[in-house]
Amino acid sequence: MSALLALADSRTGFQRLLTEVTLGRVGLILDLKMGRLARSCKDWHHLLEVCALVGALLADRDGVYDPRDGNDRFLLELTGIMSEAELVS
Repeated sequence: MSALLALADSRTGFQRLLTEVTLGRVGLILDLKMGRLARSCKDWHHLLEVCALVGALLADRDGVYDPRDGNDRFLLELTGIMSEAELVS
C-alpha cells in the first residue's frame, strides 16, 4: 500500500512541476538523473514541449539543456526513451 501512495505522491509532484513550468514560474529544472522526472515518454515529451514553449531549461550533473535547441532536444528525447525502457525491463 505504501508503494501506491509513493507513486501517487510522485505523480502529484510531476503535475505540480508541469503546472509551475506552464505558468512561467520555473526557468530551470535541476535533477541529478534527468530521465527520472517522468514515468513515461508521453509525460516526458509533454514536459519538453512546455519547457520549449516558455523557454525553461533543464539541467543535470552533465550539463544544461535547452529543449528549443535541436541537439539538446535530441539528447533529452533519448534520455526519456532510455528511462522508460529501464522501467519496463
